[in-house]
Amino acid sequence: MPVAGIYWINTPLTTPPQNMVPLLADHLGKRHQPLYIGKWSLEHRLLRETVPSSSGTTTTTTTPPPSNNNPTSQSPQPHQQIPAGGNYMQYLELTHHPGKLIVSTPSAIVTLDREFELLVRSKLSALWSHRQTLRGEGLAYEVDDFKVRIANILQGEVWKGVLVEVEYAPCSVLAAAEGVIRGFVEGLGWPTGRFTFSGKGGGKRVEGEEWSVLDTGRQYCEVLRMGWGG
Repeated sequence: MPVAGIYWINTPLTTPPQNMVPLLADHLGKRHQPLYIGKWSLEHRLLRETVPSSSGTTTTTTTPPPSNNNPTSQSPQPHQQIPAGGNYMQYLELTHHPGKLIVSTPSAIVTLDREFELLVRSKLSALWSHRQTLRGEGLAYEVDDFKVRIANILQGEVWKGVLVEVEYAPCSVLAAAEGVIRGFVEGLGWPTGRFTFSGKGGGKRVEGEEWSVLDTGRQYCEVLRMGWGG
């Protein structure tokens, strides 16, 4: 799948937060001829471990096999052990990756069927407790070989920042796409932000390894974890 980079803006702004998405979209329109492709949204949930785990502790799931039989989804099979290393777990849902629940801990990231969430609530509630939720709603555009998704990120009614995902369609290898995505964003004249380009292993990739939805999910989780101060 195409490589995606995350651009995160949370610096003090003179523009009211509710106007940030239209402002960035306006900058995009002044430099290109973007095609509006619709609204999009995300939800990111943080769970904290209620009892500190010892090194190497795992959580055994009983999640049913994925229904779509897609070998690239990397969904665990029944009774697969999900590493619980660290004291938090993150859930991520993206409307442009429908049907995929991305679950991240400090030692693993996987996609799971929705039944996993029900499992955590019903079977693992003594181990994990929900702490807070970040939500984002925004607009998506297509500009030549790029797809640009812009969203305000809120915790309740509190603005946490603006997240922009830039996807570069012709390329599925990070080394070839990173410079192109950076150059595209830097040419837009947007407020100063921070890029995140990290794939498996925090960016330590095998040369030529292709991008996957897990790489995109890892970027989101890294950026949004900062949003809640974890």
